[in-house]
Amino acid sequence: MNRELKQDDSNIAYAEKILDKGWRQGSIFDPRGIVDNIQLIDGELLVLCTQSCTVVSSRFATDPIVEAMVIKPLSKYNPRAFEATGKNQRKLHIEVIGSSQFKCIECDINQRFFFDRRHLLNIDPLEEFAIDVEGSTKLAGWLGRSYTRIALPNLLVERVKPELLILILKCLDEKQTHGQNKGSPIHESVSFIYLDWQPRADIADLFELKFIFLCSDAQMEEILEKRLLENLESYQVGEGKHGIRISSVMCRTPNTTFLTDLNGYERYSEWDFLSELGEIAYAPPKFVR
Repeated sequence: MNRELKQDDSNIAYAEKILDKGWRQGSIFDPRGIVDNIQLIDGELLVLCTQSCTVVSSRFATDPIVEAMVIKPLSKYNPRAFEATGKNQRKLHIEVIGSSQFKCIECDINQRFFFDRRHLLNIDPLEEFAIDVEGSTKLAGWLGRSYTRIALPNLLVERVKPELLILILKCLDEKQTHGQNKGSPIHESVSFIYLDWQPRADIADLFELKFIFLCSDAQMEEILEKRLLENLESYQVGEGKHGIRISSVMCRTPNTTFLTDLNGYERYSEWDFLSELGEIAYAPPKFVR
């Protein structure tokens, strides 16, 4: 009994030390000399991906490992670049603070590692530069998208890509002609896209699709819905087109959308690059019929 209590006490002390060192999701660090199974080339570092509550947890038995991702510090940062806005699903640029030499870090989704969380006791997060709370939220949204990406049937993907996807993206890429966002692409005023497809099978002669686009305001809701209905008209006829029939296209604003309106729909995360990454982190969840 005494031995168990001492073990619990030491775990609490370890957790407090990790907390005192400043570890959190988004911490940047160099694992060299401490973590043996991670090989980095010159200039590369790691950013901690695990949620902060797990990072500082005293339950080492249930949360023994943490996840980190390879990053590369960069001397230039373009806030409108695909990598900075989440449009690149493999690479993410996050602005850093505290450095005159580096402006951002480049995260690589394909280079992630797991290692013993106790190693954090012997490593300190970098003090030379870091990402702020907004950057950490951006990282969380980007990571969350990779974990929650839905799997559409391959046959449906093959039918959507040649034309339908292009038509939808064409509408979303059009410049806004009114309001405070005049001149910006329409997709900057579209928070989320939800999709339902039937049948939920790998093979079908005809897939029926329904879309809900959540827009920032009522004016954008009306403009986008009109453009989508015009461009997708050939897919809305009885026999559909290319094995796809669109039975519903709705544009809504968040304050006119109830959770029950999303029953049966799934957030199509392949298009989440159109949203702010912070919004993705707090998106409404998947709903079951």
